[in-house]
Amino acid sequence: AVWQDILKLPKVGINDNFFDIGGHSLLAVQLHSRLKQLIDTELTLIDIFTYPTIKSLEEFIKKRINSEDEIITVQTSKRAVMSKQRINRLKSRNIDLDDNADIQKN
Repeated sequence: AVWQDILKLPKVGINDNFFDIGGHSLLAVQLHSRLKQLIDTELTLIDIFTYPTIKSLEEFIKKRINSEDEIITVQTSKRAVMSKQRINRLKSRNIDLDDNADIQKN
């Protein structure tokens, strides 16, 4: 519906090229603005030009979201490893962690 609204067309297919069916740079800016309001991921104006069909843009966004999820997973894993390393350092210094995670010296 966003593409139809921006282009003022009754119907837009998922394989229709935005620029071939009446889109131009000013309308691309409007499309970009509307899509940024609707989706929760980074989207640039260049992405609209690079992925000018609904289908190609959707595939790009899905890949970006999946890669953002992977980055978050990797960062979380790194934090877990770092936490384990800190715990091991504390233990090697004869510092125990009780159930409440309070640090106590032996």
